[in-house]
Amino acid sequence: MQDYKMLLELEENRRGNYFVSSRMEQYSFYYLLYKALCQKKDFCPDIIKFINNLETSEDIKQILKNYIHDFPKGFDASDFDADNEKRLYRYFCSFRMHQVRRYNEMYSTTKMCRLAAKLLDTKESDKVADFYGAPENFLKIVYQSNEDAPSFRTKPVCYTAHETFRDFLILINDVFYSEDKQIDIYSNDVFSESKSKKFDKIYACIPVFQNSSREETRRFLQNVIRSEDKSFEYVSNVLEHLAPGGRAVVCISDSLFTNKTNELRKYICDSGCFKGLIRFPIGEIYPNNLSSSLLIFDKTASSDSFVFLDLCDVKPRAFRGSVIDEFGSENIISMFDSKKSVKQDGVVHKVISYKELKENDFDFDTKKPFNPVEFLLNYKPESKPQEFITLGENATISRGVQDIESIRGFQTENPAAPFYFLSVSDIQEGSIQFETMTRLSDKKSNWDKFLLKAGDVIITKTAYPAIKVAIYEGPNDQVIPASNLYVIRMNYGDSGQLNPYYLKLYLESELGQGYLKSVISGTKLPAISKENLENLKLPFMTENDQKEMEETYRDTIETIKKHKETIKNLRHYLGTVISNYM
Repeated sequence: MQDYKMLLELEENRRGNYFVSSRMEQYSFYYLLYKALCQKKDFCPDIIKFINNLETSEDIKQILKNYIHDFPKGFDASDFDADNEKRLYRYFCSFRMHQVRRYNEMYSTTKMCRLAAKLLDTKESDKVADFYGAPENFLKIVYQSNEDAPSFRTKPVCYTAHETFRDFLILINDVFYSEDKQIDIYSNDVFSESKSKKFDKIYACIPVFQNSSREETRRFLQNVIRSEDKSFEYVSNVLEHLAPGGRAVVCISDSLFTNKTNELRKYICDSGCFKGLIRFPIGEIYPNNLSSSLLIFDKTASSDSFVFLDLCDVKPRAFRGSVIDEFGSENIISMFDSKKSVKQDGVVHKVISYKELKENDFDFDTKKPFNPVEFLLNYKPESKPQEFITLGENATISRGVQDIESIRGFQTENPAAPFYFLSVSDIQEGSIQFETMTRLSDKKSNWDKFLLKAGDVIITKTAYPAIKVAIYEGPNDQVIPASNLYVIRMNYGDSGQLNPYYLKLYLESELGQGYLKSVISGTKLPAISKENLENLKLPFMTENDQKEMEETYRDTIETIKKHKETIKNLRHYLGTVISNYM
């Protein structure tokens, strides 16, 4: 009876409907049992016949038959050599979930694989491997020789589809394992399934990996190397093994847009087959605080330009939703194939010529257009568009109090307490909410330097899930900010040219947000460094223009408040309508 339950569970696992990681050793036992049965050549020259002769229920017989469903025709126990044993072993084991994987990682990576499959125009016979089940056709797994390597259920895998033609290669790595346990995509072994070592289609997804197996840590996100560190060799090796007329899709972390990858961008553009890229926001693939991009290569045609489809600013309607789910793979590909440059609803589609790219020093980030001032709201042509000012030269930037234990000691419920503690959650809709702030009964004497003053601009240090900006409008010397908030205090007088309201509007504008997102760093918690904030350049505005912006801001905020009050009164009225009829 126990065997029957285990086999049923194994069948559910094969379908991807159910999985118990603690039972993996038992699953592997059933594999070994099955292998031993198959090797009884004298008793069972034919596997199907052998299964039919088993003294067990028809349900279990059907389950076992399912496991040999996509084996080559004519396969039987007499053909059970080392190669077939390896394939059988992988078939039993490749549709496992990693014990350490989270559901969102599995789900997001699978969606990216399916989008890549459509971009590659894959056929039913060469489906992309799905983490929830074995691919319909597969050939090999990369084994590790060292004794301390992870067990089969957590090994990285290398699939080749089309057992006859072997023209489609899929490389998928596991971010939870260090470099020495990753797929070595530079070895001949990975590409040996094709005699020419060329493939018509390649999908490669190795966005990040751990730094060192000798320093493994559960907090692995602190110990990862972004793909920029090996991206040049990575992409060049994929293209080297792409057959003439072939296609490749490479998933890479957003490090593609940093200074370290300038040579990679040059190489991509000089390849002669770069069709374009699709850039996704933070959270589309796991780890969910990394951005990602798909690079699309096509050797069927050459062009003097490429497509940049930027989806970074798309905000899915569902909580922690996916851009791929929001649009669907077909619509994303349709947008990518469009010939027109568009910019709407967070979607940016640009066709960039290689000539234009070289003039821009191989920087194809849509967040850094050639004429940035044209994106400023209410920008006036007479405001000297060629001149810029640097934030660090016009303001002082500091962080809030880090002594959280003392803050907790001063917390009180007394509504008359003299001080407030400002945290990230107290900034809502671009404003500071006094009613939600924690009250403090006292403060330390050395906290005086942290007290906010009217005109201070507050910006969150961490960039996930969003960058928040607010202006503190008083009263002075009552509010103490948290350490994960930057306080920007303007240099007034001859040394300052910056109005805090202009700064706030700029930081919340498309151009300001583009800069902030481009300088985000860190893997555990994406954040903006003080240095990058100080290096922010703003288009020069006259004092009168900045004052007009301040007045526009204040008038708009007052209008918003009035509308909110009107909405509140109308909702109250709706609650009393029924009483008029009672």
